[in-house]
Amino acid sequence: MSDFVNTEIYDFSNDASASSFGWNFQSNAGIFLFLKYINESKSIKIESKLQDIEIELKDGGKILAQAKSSQDYSIAKDKKEKFKDALISLAKYQNETNQMIYISNIPDMLKSAPNVFNNSVFSYESCLSETKEEIDDIFDS
Repeated sequence: MSDFVNTEIYDFSNDASASSFGWNFQSNAGIFLFLKYINESKSIKIESKLQDIEIELKDGGKILAQAKSSQDYSIAKDKKEKFKDALISLAKYQNETNQMIYISNIPDMLKSAPNVFNNSVFSYESCLSETKEEIDDIFDS
């Protein structure tokens, strides 16, 4: 036990602010999406069995969203890795009635679309072909 108390031998951080920030971001992202789709929405779940955010729609479909954030995105080294993880998670539940959404506070993740996605909602279909190719390359990798 004394080894764990001795900080010269065992040093660890008990700062959970990043986890707290992530949960807060996820909840706020869910509220944002629910309000955006409120006329079509029936219910919402945060951290459901399927995704970070699951919105059940009145027509029986679902909006499934992955929320990825960073407390300080300027030093985030894994911007594309977070996006790739989100795409992989969303692809698990892809079908014709589900809408898949990636929501993040990390700007300029895609080189082909600097400042394009900031505070905006875009469909894959509305992206420029260069941006679609970059997204596809991330997913394929």
